Amino acid sequence: MRSHSILPVGIWPFALFLTALLGVPLIILALSSFWWSEFFVISRDLTLGNYTRLLEESVFLKLVGRSIGIGLLVSAITVPVAFVMAYAIRFYFRRHSNLLLVLVMVSMLSSYLVRIYAWKSILGVNGVVNQLLLSIGAIDAPLGFLLYGDFAVVITLVHILLPFSVLPIYASLQDVDDSLIEAARDLGSTSARSVFQVALPMARPGLVAAFLFSLILASADYVTPQLVGGRNGIMVGRAIADQFGMAGNPPFGAALSLVLILGFAIVIGISVLVATLTGPLYWRVISLGQGRRRARGKAGDRSLRRVFRGLTVLALVFLFFPLVIVVLFSFNASPSGIFPIESFSLRWYRELFASPAFLKAAKSSLVVAALSVSLTLVLGVPAAFVLARRDFLAKPLMLALTLGPIATPGIVIGTSLLASLGMVGMHGGLFPTVLAHVLFTLPFVVMVTRARLASFDWELEDAGRDLGLRPVKIFFKVTLPIIAPAMIGAGILVAALSIDEFIITNFVIGANTTLPVYIWGQMRTGITPSVNAVATVILFASIALMAIAAWVSGTRTAVSGLAGRN
Repeated sequence: MRSHSILPVGIWPFALFLTALLGVPLIILALSSFWWSEFFVISRDLTLGNYTRLLEESVFLKLVGRSIGIGLLVSAITVPVAFVMAYAIRFYFRRHSNLLLVLVMVSMLSSYLVRIYAWKSILGVNGVVNQLLLSIGAIDAPLGFLLYGDFAVVITLVHILLPFSVLPIYASLQDVDDSLIEAARDLGSTSARSVFQVALPMARPGLVAAFLFSLILASADYVTPQLVGGRNGIMVGRAIADQFGMAGNPPFGAALSLVLILGFAIVIGISVLVATLTGPLYWRVISLGQGRRRARGKAGDRSLRRVFRGLTVLALVFLFFPLVIVVLFSFNASPSGIFPIESFSLRWYRELFASPAFLKAAKSSLVVAALSVSLTLVLGVPAAFVLARRDFLAKPLMLALTLGPIATPGIVIGTSLLASLGMVGMHGGLFPTVLAHVLFTLPFVVMVTRARLASFDWELEDAGRDLGLRPVKIFFKVTLPIIAPAMIGAGILVAALSIDEFIITNFVIGANTTLPVYIWGQMRTGITPSVNAVATVILFASIALMAIAAWVSGTRTAVSGLAGRN
């Protein structure tokens, strides 16, 4: 439906909320970067002192460069592996594609802190890798370099971000018609060449999205470097968090956040320029030897199929092995919680559910999740209807704004909200946390619902009107029953994301606590088996919610929505 309005009324609440919770806080963050602070005593007289300090103390700029470098390395590993997985699921695992997509989404929505903690348990001195190598006599002493360094940071971030990269690439590959692949082969292309000539160019939007997600989220992460990087793996996210924490200098932290965003803009601009300049070279290389491959086509097809399938299976093992370790360790009777497991016990679960602190955190998480689901659906579903059904002047802007909370690093959102709370004299708590969770999860509701509406047959509503039904009755009797599964699935997805969210929550929760914040507190005081127990509880809660969401809304609809497709 076409409209000459700039912004339809139905999308106003959505636009106002994103503007108030994302746009305004980012402006306040930018403004606060020109203030001055002496251990939380903030002077609002404008100054360039924070930026001058950044130039004078080059360690911070080096930290920004190092963080973006690690982000690029993580992206260079994650995106190719994600493409192989997405291609194999799309073309080589047709019968099991839905199951594999659910596994990828389950891995993605498994607790962020649980996955970091799992790698700490695997790579530590008393971890699984060292104990196995010692038991078979491959080494005489534990390998210390595995943990607390760049190696641990990179492998953990690849594990966290790989599912986020698979989904947008898979969504792009859904548009690749099998006949195009067959046509390329008929023209003499090998199976591998058809991947580069046909599938890769058509998957470009998903590849770009995967690259940007991996780069931004990896470079700005502040939890992973702190838990598995140690002093040798510090990144700029940790420095920003410290400025808003124990360093007591939020204005300098705000300046550092803006420099990080500027660094992203520079790297992305350079990437676009390089891609533009090397595009003709890419096609020239691909076209070499085009006519002499036909004879080896079938053998090449079988080889590529085996390689892609094998790599996909290995990638899935890589995604789930750490989670299996956490679950096994949660039943370890040993107080040290190290490998190998000598005996199994439910002791840590009994202690966990007898802990008032855990029960309080669980209650807070459920309250925050319930309120987040309600508010997100109220704001997101009408916006999805407007974006799916109407063309208006500000639609491109609204589509970009929808992706804003996902594209903005969590630490920037958290610090900007914290700066905004301080500006208006408010403190952190459950209510600001609910608003933050709504901001973070709102894009998922809009994208999942809009993906369902994209395949909706609007002639059904016309038939209802022809039968004399009023618009309200048409909505409740025709439209709502059809889109209800997508709405329910989106609501369950929001609950899973809310229960797991930590990066933003840690800034705005104040003196309260949620389950991820509770885990964070336990992990900072040392590794204990009780952490494995609470991690397992959150893990299975997230898996259950994700499985229900995928079943109710449809796996492919969920993938399309999560990937921002349509």
